Amino acid sequence: MNTNPTNNNVVDILKTESALKGVFSAAEIELLADMMGFQRHKQNDKIVSDGEPAISLMFIISGEARVLSNDYQRAILGVGEMFGEGMFSEEGIRVADVIASKDTSVVTFTIEHYERLVKKSPSIALKAKNFFESTYHHNKRKNDDFFHTDSTKYLALIAHNEMKSSLAEFVKKHILSITKFPLVATGTTGLLLYNCLLYTSPSPRDKRQS
Repeated sequence: MNTNPTNNNVVDILKTESALKGVFSAAEIELLADMMGFQRHKQNDKIVSDGEPAISLMFIISGEARVLSNDYQRAILGVGEMFGEGMFSEEGIRVADVIASKDTSVVTFTIEHYERLVKKSPSIALKAKNFFESTYHHNKRKNDDFFHTDSTKYLALIAHNEMKSSLAEFVKKHILSITKFPLVATGTTGLLLYNCLLYTSPSPRDKRQS
């Protein structure tokens, strides 16, 4: 690891604060740390950019960073936290911006560092690859769930108290069309519609004719 007077506690942070703890032994973490580089970033610096090649992953040693995707803040990362595990994905492309929210120091683990690790300790290299790949897929599922777009067409039915009976009659009259959609309603109206639909369900013959 690149020596730096402000970076003497890197190994301790990786051992106690990072996702590596509990997965890698102290000796394995020291080996990984020995291969890492060191970077400083000023507040508001863009550390990595969405869409660029994922050629390294990073651990925050001091400071804080924001993860932004599609103009949404996905996370705030603090000391010991990791980003950039997309380096071990098939796509090999970054899927978010990471911006320093204050002066921030990181250690970097690049493709070149990984290639050196493969030569020095193939077993630890394989363990690291599996770990970072698993972390990437876990975070990708969370990201996909966050940005999932529901294409279902819903029907919202709303009525003031004095109009609820009129709404019920409307539903009975147009039940064949209304039951084609999932309904959205507030509590009292929803209960009214539930009972209305329950006792006015179209017969199989009516459905065929529609």
